[in-house]
Amino acid sequence: PNILNSGRDNCGTPLGEQSPSVRSTVNLGVTIVDYVLTDNAGNTASCTTPITVVDRSAPTVTCFAEIELFADSKCEAEIPSVGTASDNCEFDTSQSPSVDTKVPVGNTVA
Repeated sequence: PNILNSGRDNCGTPLGEQSPSVRSTVNLGVTIVDYVLTDNAGNTASCTTPITVVDRSAPTVTCFAEIELFADSKCEAEIPSVGTASDNCEFDTSQSPSVDTKVPVGNTVA
């Protein structure tokens, strides 16, 4: 983020430095941005600005239609993944019963 792009001084245009730098990527949460101006005489002025990055986008999930599984030699089948998910940030997924859980013939898992 660019919090300040210029400064004023009676001894010419001061040189500004920002940390983190302009166009840098910051993570979710609060990041303090420091801005320091130095004029031709070596005098400095500074300020800080908190930048807060928030995630207001809910994840999306799509469950598959009914799935028919075929029994193995022990009359069981392993539960597959039953949906897909996406989000603009990192996320964790879980399902119950979990993937690879064995269920006997005739069980309907909802």
